[in-house]
Amino acid sequence: MGAAEVAASVLFDDEWYAAQVGVDFGTRADAAAHYVAHARELDVSPHPLFEPAWLYPAGRWRESADDPLSHYLGRRDRASLSTHPLLPDDAEEVVAALGPDALLPRTTGPRLRWAQVRAAAFAALTDLPPSAGAPRTSVVVSLEGGVRSATRWLRRLYRAHVRDGDSIELVVRPAPGAERRTMALVALSLPGTRLTGADERVRGEVTVRVDDTSLEPPEWAWLQHLVDRLDDPAVGQVGPLLVEPDQTVVAAAALPEPFLRGETPADVARMAHLPVPELWPGVVAFRTSEGPRAPAYVVPDARVVSTAQHVVVDPPDPGSNLHLAAGFEGPGRPLRIVEGRPALRWAIDIAAPLAPRGRRWGDDPFARSLAAALERLDQRVTVDHPETRNRASRDHDDVVLVVRGLEPVAPTTADAGVPARMLWVISHPAEVTAEEVAPYDVVLAASARWAAGRSAAWGREVRPLLQCTDTTRFHPGLAEPDSGPEVLFVGNSRGTDRPVVSGALAVGLPLTVYGDGWDDVPETVLKGRHVPNEELGALYASAGVVLADHWTDMRAEGFVANRTFDVLASAGRLLSDEVPGLADLLAELGTHAPTWSTPADLAALARPGWRDRWPSYDERVVAAERVVARHGFDARARSLLELALSTIGQGVRGDT
Repeated sequence: MGAAEVAASVLFDDEWYAAQVGVDFGTRADAAAHYVAHARELDVSPHPLFEPAWLYPAGRWRESADDPLSHYLGRRDRASLSTHPLLPDDAEEVVAALGPDALLPRTTGPRLRWAQVRAAAFAALTDLPPSAGAPRTSVVVSLEGGVRSATRWLRRLYRAHVRDGDSIELVVRPAPGAERRTMALVALSLPGTRLTGADERVRGEVTVRVDDTSLEPPEWAWLQHLVDRLDDPAVGQVGPLLVEPDQTVVAAAALPEPFLRGETPADVARMAHLPVPELWPGVVAFRTSEGPRAPAYVVPDARVVSTAQHVVVDPPDPGSNLHLAAGFEGPGRPLRIVEGRPALRWAIDIAAPLAPRGRRWGDDPFARSLAAALERLDQRVTVDHPETRNRASRDHDDVVLVVRGLEPVAPTTADAGVPARMLWVISHPAEVTAEEVAPYDVVLAASARWAAGRSAAWGREVRPLLQCTDTTRFHPGLAEPDSGPEVLFVGNSRGTDRPVVSGALAVGLPLTVYGDGWDDVPETVLKGRHVPNEELGALYASAGVVLADHWTDMRAEGFVANRTFDVLASAGRLLSDEVPGLADLLAELGTHAPTWSTPADLAALARPGWRDRWPSYDERVVAAERVVARHGFDARARSLLELALSTIGQGVRGDT
């Protein structure tokens, strides 16, 4: 390849090249010849959408060509290569079709027209864009690891934070040349991203400095955890927890390996109230006006994933009590308490994925509420997901409790050595088999009917332990009764017809629906796709009546869903489908409620005086107080702890 081939290529823009080198060329051929002759000594690119530093990090083209474009044109696989952050691949085909108004392929952010991209590229050679208004948080992304890793971070941060309107700006400080050319167009593609000069101050109240872009940037929102911790004026700076892909700890601050390495973020959370001698330096947040200062704290809910070995340095003061606060006598030796109530280590294992979509599964909030209740009993709890259950530190645990919802959870090899293995079937009993329950020491079910039937069929004990409610969120007094929706349903469509919703619509009830997947529900009925858990109790308490239904197998086998307990604990009116065991539960609580089975039953809610079928508000409050006392996660946690201690026996593993 030579100057003629370069001049003939759509990826050579002679005006762009001339602007970089400051020379007026008589012809395109002259510009191409100059480019081929001087590309080795100049930091230039042949086209705004061909960036050698992006395509060939460390200048690998130098081994076989005079210039990077000639090297690219000589490759048979060039159609599969990305020549610029704004082009995923096939640059020649895309560039050949570009007119001023042509849209570039989408990478991240809005699609861009070629005219604005080209103008921004030329402007970046001399000018920086003006600053806009001050954001709450400025995230300064380092280019030390190269433009590829910085671009990956910027795109993830944009998707997780900036795109949804958070008060955050993304900042890069490029050096002149390739960095500045490339990052100017990356910034153009990510609104809320800007380039700054070396001496320009960031504008946010909080600065988050990302200095190690070799790490895997988180795919979900995490910055707010750092910012919230800095609301405490006594906190000088904060940093995230560095974890492996399975969410086990790589570095809990700059503390000596192997302290807490391989353990869970829950172990670090127990020491999060204590300052650390030094933060791990890859990502650090501080108030911009003060700069990073002591004391420093780790924020376990903000996590960055390691993709390689990271060095942890400088041992803490020998008198530090960080290891004791985290529940460890020393590296790899969990602390045991044998007098009084033992502090056991629990792994609550669920099928919901770790990613944000897993928060939409019912077993995720169930597991987190149960973990909080166990921790109120001084237990040490980690919630494991499919991505984390194979962590090596699982063999430190005393109890593995699988909460069985829609999907089965396969035992791990480490579970064989855990002293107490427990399974709690809370839903979808039709999918549970004798083979699935066989490895467990204790099997529990959220239905007395199903527990008795399976005990007889399988020849082993299955104990009843009903579902429950989070009494920190569902309890009396959350809202004025009858001040909210007349008829309320909260739940997703599940991709199928839910008779309680279709029936209510068919008979003309003044229905309000919150949930996802309700494309066929009128806009006047669908008020939102999600209700935060912390607001749900007040919504139930304020409603005229809350509609509820059950999966078919749960209804047949007597699995009373946790929504029942949530509504009753909030002193709301409940209208549920008929479930074996529901009447017994209501009788135990000293209350009653009608049920529905057909649209005609729902139509009764349109008749005058329909509220008279439920107890008075004062009577519902009495029943709610009984739900709080008997059917909260705290009550279930006490039962589970008793079962675990009984299974383990007199001692706790590791005691002498």
